Amino acid sequence: SVFRYHCYKIGTQPNPEWNLNVADHVIIYDMGDIDANLSYDAAHQQLAKTVHKLLSKNCIPFIIGGSNDQSYFNFLGLANYLQHAT
Repeated sequence: SVFRYHCYKIGTQPNPEWNLNVADHVIIYDMGDIDANLSYDAAHQQLAKTVHKLLSKNCIPFIIGGSNDQSYFNFLGLANYLQHAT
């Protein structure tokens, strides 16, 4: 996608105010897309499962795209993770 193309070109930028290069401390992975061929409900469930899976691997999910209807399923993934972590 165009977005990925530009993200890969930019990368992380050093922060001169904190004398910090984020690239030295953060690894960014592209986990791909939710399957566009899934039904509306199945795609949302897959998003929740993906968020839960990433949190379980100590990754911080950064979801790009979609609309506000995805907020609940981002939260659902977090809630499921927290329920299983305790």
